Amino acid sequence: MTTCNRPGCSGAVDEFGFCDLRGHHQEVVPARTVTVALPPTEATTTVTSATVTEDARGDDDAAPDILDALSQVDHSPDHTDQLFTGDAVPEPHRICGNCGRLVGQGTDGQDGLTEGYCTTCTAPFSFVPKLRKGDMVADRFQVVGPIGHGGLSWAYLATDTHLGQLVVLKGLIRANDVRAAESVENERKALVALNHRDIVRIFDFVIEPDPRTGDLLGYIVMEYSAGWTLRKLKHKAQAGERELPILDVVSYGLHILRAFEHLHDRNFLYCDLKPDNVIHEGRQLRLIDMGAVRAIDDHKSPTWGTKGYQVPDDEIRTRGLTVRSDIYTIGRTLLTLFGASPAKNPKWPAPVGIEVGVDSLQRVLDRACEDDWHHRFESAAQMREQLTGVLRQIRGLGGRRPNARPSTVFEDLSDPLDGGLGVPPGLDRWTTRPAGDALLRPEICCDGQPPPTTVASRLPPPRLDLEDPAGAFLTGVSTADPRRLLDELAAFGQPSVEIELWRCRALLALADYSRTERILANLDGRDWRTAWHRGLLALARSADNDDELSVAKQMFDRVRAWLPGELTPLVALGCVEEYAGRPAAAEACYQCVWRTDSTAVVAAFGLARIYLANGDRDRAVGVLDDVPARSQHYDRARIAAIRTRAGHFDKAGAPAPHDLGDVVARLAPDNFVGVDGERIRARLVTFVLQTVLDRIVTEPGQVDQLPAGPLFGESVTERGIRLLLWNRFLELAARQAESETQHDILTDLANAVRPWTWW
Repeated sequence: MTTCNRPGCSGAVDEFGFCDLRGHHQEVVPARTVTVALPPTEATTTVTSATVTEDARGDDDAAPDILDALSQVDHSPDHTDQLFTGDAVPEPHRICGNCGRLVGQGTDGQDGLTEGYCTTCTAPFSFVPKLRKGDMVADRFQVVGPIGHGGLSWAYLATDTHLGQLVVLKGLIRANDVRAAESVENERKALVALNHRDIVRIFDFVIEPDPRTGDLLGYIVMEYSAGWTLRKLKHKAQAGERELPILDVVSYGLHILRAFEHLHDRNFLYCDLKPDNVIHEGRQLRLIDMGAVRAIDDHKSPTWGTKGYQVPDDEIRTRGLTVRSDIYTIGRTLLTLFGASPAKNPKWPAPVGIEVGVDSLQRVLDRACEDDWHHRFESAAQMREQLTGVLRQIRGLGGRRPNARPSTVFEDLSDPLDGGLGVPPGLDRWTTRPAGDALLRPEICCDGQPPPTTVASRLPPPRLDLEDPAGAFLTGVSTADPRRLLDELAAFGQPSVEIELWRCRALLALADYSRTERILANLDGRDWRTAWHRGLLALARSADNDDELSVAKQMFDRVRAWLPGELTPLVALGCVEEYAGRPAAAEACYQCVWRTDSTAVVAAFGLARIYLANGDRDRAVGVLDDVPARSQHYDRARIAAIRTRAGHFDKAGAPAPHDLGDVVARLAPDNFVGVDGERIRARLVTFVLQTVLDRIVTEPGQVDQLPAGPLFGESVTERGIRLLLWNRFLELAARQAESETQHDILTDLANAVRPWTWW
């Protein structure tokens, strides 16, 4: 433990950031420092390490992606500004604690009574604050004044005269209301049992006689949070007084979900989440009202909730309050805040460049608020996982790329799907037909777009469900051959969804689409994994039928609606949009993936294809250069950048002299180490020299613009380039030819390109 950072306090700070002597909450959480190796870059080759600050509690989800995303709330309200200025509970909330009827209602323009007797059952009622400024409770807590009321209790601001700090006293509105008393008791028990940084802390429970009736009243003594309620922040945003950033909305959800996980793990439901019950103070968020908390398995106690935030009454009647009804209240709360953010609120400039991330947030909230109980998130942890992904998307699109984070539901995006652009030219580029001058002319290069069948078979599959009956069996499967895999799967004799999904993927690889469709027809259509495989099937079929692209898009979009924080569905949708000829939509998908996760090189290649198709060779190369050196596909990206610079493409045309000049630096021998590196460089140099020769022949007036030097010769001439190519073809024939035929054709090419002796 560390010592309290408040002046004059000698208390120790516990793991949740509270002083054990006076309950002070620490503004700054102690941190530990971790050194992370970073690869050298062209811009800063001397930088080899960076310092990363992590949350002192070791919560991997907390510091990088959650806590530091929550903005600082400045100018917290003075405590006197928070005092309740009314005289009593408003009439719509005046309910008899004995019979449940409305009481104290005004008629004929006259205000209703705040104190009196129920006209139905004659039970007494009182809806005025029991405590006033200056009253002492338990000879220790001096009341400053009431700060508000809920449906059940008054909250008073008071000073702890022993410790000299502000606290909140919470007591019943209706002392004779047995159900309300039970709720306050539940709150006390719940708060005593909980110890979480996102939940208000309870200090004590005291008994004090009602100063007017002498009845004994119980008061919970709670931590005072001096910030703004989310309802107040929402109203400020709607009035144009203070922006409610979209990242704050996401962070609110993450903090609340973390608190709900804590509750649910301890068999509690919160039940009554709304913006009034959450306070943002500094960079901290707190749930402040636990009055509706109940045990998950409690089906007898009265239910408390707020219309507009609680699930419909028919769901409560049929299912009761559940974890998924708690999820609904979170979704409704975040939706109201989302509506006040710049994404929806015309009072503030709409955010630019993060549209895909905002759409992902909308999808998370839509699923949380689904009317169909089955379609909601199953747990707070599940929703938090997706909302964390959304936070990463928005931050990445906003220019702050987060650290890579593996998906919990999809296998890694490990295949670059580069269509061969990231590998050196194969010898078949020069040896598929007899040698001749025509063969020396550069061909139109493939832009790296793989066929739909390849994408359908190589997109990451869902992670194996180990709880499936075949979970353990499938962990032992090692063959990648689809026919052998089908034989192995047939050996498992029990019903298994995982077996059927694996069988689908094997059949897709074999282009057996009819059998794939029959299997999918027998699987649960509500399972997102079924929709995913239907999308793969439609994508594969689109190679022969463009109409299938709309089916693929529909299926992948359904998966995205279910898992908005995941990147793999965005890659799939990007591919579909690319095949459908909608490059702007494809670019938006790929950009979100690439800015969120620098290990998802598949998105970098997708962006490069789109830029190249637009004739923007510089931008295509730029995104390939953005692939980090630590990536397993770094070398593929380097090769692709060279081929992109030097290749002839349908839309981008022939390379310009400055493109070839850039290639010279990239083909420096030091960049290709070892035997494999030398073999790769030999093919790339041959490919580039072929391009240069064509440039000299077709644009002789630009010869002086070509870069002279070791690669193209000190004086770039047609004769010099032909001699260099002659040597390169002979080298390929001698060192890389894999057959006598290849050797002979490469030798013939060398002779065909060799200049005549009189040149």
